[in-house]
Amino acid sequence: MIRRGKAIVSARASQTKKDEKLFVGTLGVNCIEYTKRCLDTFSSDCKEVKFVYIDNGSDAETVRELQGWSNKNPDVHHFEKLFNGRNAGVGVGWNQLINNALQWGATKILICNNDIAFGPSTANGMCEAYDRLRKEVPETVMVTATNHTKNPNDLKDVRQRWNNHEHPDFSCYMITPETIDRIGMFSEDYDPAFFEDNDMHWRILMMGYKAFGTDWAPYSHIASRTRYGNPNLVTHANFRECKIAFHRNMVTDTVDQEVANSRYLAWIEANPQVKHPTHQQVIDFCKEKGLIKEGLLRWIDSLNVMNVPV
Repeated sequence: MIRRGKAIVSARASQTKKDEKLFVGTLGVNCIEYTKRCLDTFSSDCKEVKFVYIDNGSDAETVRELQGWSNKNPDVHHFEKLFNGRNAGVGVGWNQLINNALQWGATKILICNNDIAFGPSTANGMCEAYDRLRKEVPETVMVTATNHTKNPNDLKDVRQRWNNHEHPDFSCYMITPETIDRIGMFSEDYDPAFFEDNDMHWRILMMGYKAFGTDWAPYSHIASRTRYGNPNLVTHANFRECKIAFHRNMVTDTVDQEVANSRYLAWIEANPQVKHPTHQQVIDFCKEKGLIKEGLLRWIDSLNVMNVPV
């Protein structure tokens, strides 16, 4: 059950801004200085912005500090803090944020790690890139920012470039309500973290959709601050269990997205009238046609935390 923080800050959005309801969400466990920086560096021209932070089990001292934290960023019109009271996991937390965004009526949903810093063109660039790519490639369901530096002070010198690649960065990604209609929510099988992003991208690819990283939206990511700040948050056994779950869910011995691409291409060649199958239909088809070998199935069945490759 989510416990709501007391502070919700609202401001009237300017009528001169872009007609966009942008939801921004992040998760955190301790590491409050990075979370505060994430909010402070955000900027956009969107007409209405809601920023939601979900705490995934910080210690009592951090929770007290969070409860006194308020928004002073004029580009954020609604600010909300939610507390899970435990580490509910990344997949669960992302789905909570997405559900919050959908209930609010967001037109764009931006979810990021709390140890990122936004640059002057990150949020606007993601909105613009999403709309442009959606027109150029109708199968687009996700656009992600590109990490250009670990030093946020350098972002002012990083210029936008219209350069896109099919290697999305789930540390700062944008989806829309349409994405959920097409792909569904994140898997919650990966507790507490790791491989929920690989799972989503493989599902996107095997269902005939696209996710792009774009240099039109540069940002800064130090990376892994939560893991380093909370070394026991995800144990080696947790990581291995999540990796096994990915191997079994996607029926694979690799995270290489080219495998997902090749499976979809095999499907669409045989079923050109069904452009957007479920990912399970594609997996079942590849099993039936022998594209997924019996040896791979036996290997997956034999996996445990002691023998899974890391």
